[in-house]
Amino acid sequence: MKRSFFIFVIITHAIFCVSQNTFNKELLFEDQYYTELAYQIHEKEDGFIFSGAVFHIGARLVVGEINQEGETEWLKIYGNTRHEYQPGNYNSMICIDDSLYIMAITYHDTVYTPFHYRMMLMKFDARGDTMWTKVLYEPEGEDGSCFAHGVIETFDNGFLVFGGEGLRGVVIKTDSLGNKEWLTYYGSGQSNDRRSIYSVLQTYDSGYIASGDIRNPHLNDAADPALIRYYPNGDRRWERSLGGPLWDSGPSLIQPLDDSNYVVLAQYTTQSAYNGDPQRSRIQLVKIKDNAVITYSTLIGGGNELYTLQDFERMSDGSYIACGRNPWDNIAWMYSFSLERDSLYLRMQLPPTGDTDLRAFKDISECSDRGIIACGNFLTSFQLNNSRCPWIIKTDRFGCLVPYCDPNGVFISTQPENTQICKYHTSCIFLSANNALNNLEYHWQIFENNSWEYIENSSVYNGARNDMLYINPLGIDQNSLDYRCRVYNDYWSFFSDSVNVVFVDSIEIINQPENSRVNYFERAEFLVQATEGHIIHYQWFQNQYPIDGANDSLLIIENVSISDTGSYYCELSNACGSILSEVADLTIPDLGIHEPELNVQIFPNPAYDIIRIENSGNGNIISIVLYSCNGEKIKEFDQKIKLLDVSAIPAGIYFLKIDIGQRVLIQKIIIQN
Repeated sequence: MKRSFFIFVIITHAIFCVSQNTFNKELLFEDQYYTELAYQIHEKEDGFIFSGAVFHIGARLVVGEINQEGETEWLKIYGNTRHEYQPGNYNSMICIDDSLYIMAITYHDTVYTPFHYRMMLMKFDARGDTMWTKVLYEPEGEDGSCFAHGVIETFDNGFLVFGGEGLRGVVIKTDSLGNKEWLTYYGSGQSNDRRSIYSVLQTYDSGYIASGDIRNPHLNDAADPALIRYYPNGDRRWERSLGGPLWDSGPSLIQPLDDSNYVVLAQYTTQSAYNGDPQRSRIQLVKIKDNAVITYSTLIGGGNELYTLQDFERMSDGSYIACGRNPWDNIAWMYSFSLERDSLYLRMQLPPTGDTDLRAFKDISECSDRGIIACGNFLTSFQLNNSRCPWIIKTDRFGCLVPYCDPNGVFISTQPENTQICKYHTSCIFLSANNALNNLEYHWQIFENNSWEYIENSSVYNGARNDMLYINPLGIDQNSLDYRCRVYNDYWSFFSDSVNVVFVDSIEIINQPENSRVNYFERAEFLVQATEGHIIHYQWFQNQYPIDGANDSLLIIENVSISDTGSYYCELSNACGSILSEVADLTIPDLGIHEPELNVQIFPNPAYDIIRIENSGNGNIISIVLYSCNGEKIKEFDQKIKLLDVSAIPAGIYFLKIDIGQRVLIQKIIIQN
């Protein structure tokens, strides 16, 4: 789920490989001639769930799923010409426990008034079926309207919903069932003091910090991004404006740096018209403490663009990703940065039909494969009157649909593997990585004392800053160690998979297999034992031929037959080499009647057509089975019959097995016919 508070472990970037799936898809909700927008998208176990809206004689809510290739799996549409629903504009859908979802919605009943929009909370399952809805706020007066912006889940499993009513922001805290606990406003509602809230985080002290803007429509330069810090009960703690000397109106969005520091993105106008309307802008990146003190500020982007923010997220590797548009919706951009670098890329994206006059992003997030998923809308040649269609794009970590569109991107194609190294042999671990500019550097790390430490070249290690690390185990006391490699350049930094290296000694056999003499159909065992603490591969042989699947220190042979007799030995091997055990023989005694005290007579032997069985003892015969010399069952006889018909059995040597209670009699039989 998306949460607004994090316990941080600062790492560099996670693993990235060439095999990330990408796509660029146009969706269709209902009709290509309607305006249809995708608002937000979340990854789920086997695909992505998204929210959207259809605008045609009113607004209807859309919830749907696409698979990993971007193909639609199902759609649910809510609303009609009377009841209108549409998602909030900023992080309005969140995933909570058990694959359930919460969405902040704007609702309108057209029967009563053309205005009077209301803010609503909706809970639904992974198939888009509604579990409950709650109307959270109804504006005063027939013409009043309140529009939902977004929602977060709070530490107590409740929700904080935020939106806007006319000239002021509205923040509502609910419990887990959507019941209102408190409400607070941001702004006075006066025409010269218009205020909005676009994103909210819960802070380490269970309070909140929100980003928004302050505007005075009567002045050409009176619009600035703003931050508002709240106590847990919704009371305001402090407020801080950002921005420059011109009109900087537009969404500002916030994400955490750590428990008490935050990073904010906002529009920063660099050129305006005579009436104050922004004509060119850049993205302002601000780092600010929990006490409202700004510690860093810079501007990103340039040229003739006018950037409008739509979404801003912190990724699992500690970097950040944002997306947006411009006020006229004719660009769609992705922006990524890290704590070490203000701009990893600022990339313009085109919809699947190519360059169009209108296109915009509304939401962006990280995928489990470290790729990027974003959604929005664009204008196609089918659509009239500026109607739009939904757009979903899945890129790699670098915002690319094809590998190497970012020449500095890092691609790890072969990961290092777990291995064994002989304590007396220098060996190596390695990986393979590449990019378009061949500007990659490497630095191996070792996990010691509960932390990753960089390795430098020494008598033990060589190649610490190459793609292949040589290890001399003579200088290592541990039996195993974990390693990984950082692959980086001036723009990107990724770690390989961590691998475990086991250091093994030469094999010494302490118990050799022993000769075994067993009767037919009994069990034989051979055991070889080596000194402890070694990872060893075992392979048993019979008469110099390897036995399939015999790869353990103990070899068990069930139902021994003539074909099992012979010489057995085991080959033991590890990283230091291999060693052969001593040879042990398996023999079967040349039996007449086994267990003669059973008082059972079998004759004639050799036999031609009939074998007679006479039982003068006290036990009852339970079963009579004839086997070949190789242990194959030839025929099972009725235990009540005293004359066994063997006329159809080819001449040869066989064994007759007779079960009498808890005892077994085995007789070698020669059939001549």
